[in-house]
This record gives sequence, C-alpha cells and structure tokens, in this order.
Amino acid sequence: MFDLSLQQVIFRVLAFLYVSTVHGLFLAALARGLGDKGVGYDGRLTANPLVHLDLLGLVGGIIGRVGWSKWMNIDAKALHGKQAGLVLAVLASLALTVVAGLALLQIQGLVIRLAPPNATPAILAFLRVTAEMSIYFALINLLPFPPFAGGHFLAAVAPRALVAMNRYAVWLGVAVIAVLVLAGPAVVRPVIAPVVARLMG
Repeated sequence: MFDLSLQQVIFRVLAFLYVSTVHGLFLAALARGLGDKGVGYDGRLTANPLVHLDLLGLVGGIIGRVGWSKWMNIDAKALHGKQAGLVLAVLASLALTVVAGLALLQIQGLVIRLAPPNATPAILAFLRVTAEMSIYFALINLLPFPPFAGGHFLAAVAPRALVAMNRYAVWLGVAVIAVLVLAGPAVVRPVIAPVVARLMG
C-alpha cells in the first residue's frame, strides 16, 4: 500500500500538472508541425494545464507517479510520414517531457543561492519530485494502449484495434489505479527506479 504525507500529495499534484501539460503541449506541437491541424482546432496547442489534465491520470500520478495526459486525437493520415510520423511524434514528446523535467534540476544551485533558507529544502524536494515524475510518466506512457500516449502506437499499426480499445480506455485507467492501490507503487518501481537513478545521477 502507499503512505503519502500532505506535502508529498501537494508536490505530486503540482508535478503532475507540469509534466502532463508539458507532454500534451509537446505532442500537440509535434503533431501540428508534422501536418495535423486538428490538434489546434481541438485547443490542445496550449500551456493551460486544465486542457491536458486527465483526472484518472492525476490519481495515478499521485499514487504511483504513473499518470497520463488527456487523450489526444491525432490523424495519422494528415501527418508527414503517416504512421511513422505518429510514432515519431509520441516518442519525441515523451523524450522532451523527460528533458523538461530533468532541466529543473539545473536550477538547484540557483535555488540554494537565492531562496529563503527555510524554503530551500522544500523547493529542492519539489524539483526532484517533478524530475522523477517526468521519467515515470514517460516510461509508463510507452504502453501501447489507451489511455497512455503509447496507444498511438496501436493506432499506427492497427487503427481498428485502437477504436475498439478506446471504448474501454476509462476502465483500463481504473484498472491501473486499482493495481496501484492494491499492490502499491512498488509494483512499477523495480522496472522504473533504475532508469530514474541513472538519469538523475
């Protein structure tokens, strides 16, 4: 099971909002750059966290740092490279999400020099939580089914299968939350923690 303090919950909520927004914005921008104008019409080309927020994804992010953004409709046929373009957009958006998370660690020295001493530990802890969240988020979103971003991989190779699975995306999300609640975050930690440790040094 999990045991989180109020501070940890607050940090994870804020970290998830940052990470899911960065990912959603990057994915929309990449899809638009590759030719799909629909993401702009859908309002996804924005840094507004509420536009990219998936409530179940937020719960997963709080409990086990393995959340997901609101599903984005991307038309592979409109992209340069078609299916390959779709895969590229998803992989690049997840990679950029990790970069954006790890970039926050680069301001730790600035925080130590400028932040009030009594606030410094909390700020540094939040930066690390957000960096870790970005890695957990990116890795779990490689799963090739909705509600994860990796569901677009399924769209690239078997679009009809994605249509069928999208009907159950909410229940798949609920299943992920249930596993985290019943088995605890340790169910994903053995796989993801070594990657986190390597990337964060």
